[in-house]
Amino acid sequence: MSAPNETSEGRSIIGDAEIVLRSIRDQSGEYTFRDGVLRVSITAFNDRDRKPSVDREIIRVIPALAKKSDTDGVLSLIVSDVRSISNVKTNDPKGRPVAEHSVDVTPDPIDGNVSHCLIICRPALHNETVFKKLKEALARLAERGGWRVPPASLS
Repeated sequence: MSAPNETSEGRSIIGDAEIVLRSIRDQSGEYTFRDGVLRVSITAFNDRDRKPSVDREIIRVIPALAKKSDTDGVLSLIVSDVRSISNVKTNDPKGRPVAEHSVDVTPDPIDGNVSHCLIICRPALHNETVFKKLKEALARLAERGGWRVPPASLS
């Protein structure tokens, strides 16, 4: 039997074509510009549980509402791109892969925000080295997706 918000194959019900939004703190080092090109830091996807949170744009139809503070910006990612991340692997001490982690976006509604989701890995990530690989991939995707709402310092 599948869990709530999942199909019988274990996939979340969030569509591949959906866009998810990530709040980025202004003037925090979470982004810079290099030669006029947006560069997102991996710190933009820090999360103590190794499950970065995002909001579904289809539900949170006003992207500015995804901001955690008034000065934040909001970047976008396409769910199919997130699910296509393939470089998240756990290695043994000799550097040999022992686990490949699939990446998904799964609903996680919270009080006051039914659009809330988590970017998760299966199997779960148990160390910062592997989580860093996920954050690097997410940062590159966020650069491609670009700003839905620029931070206050860029407005």
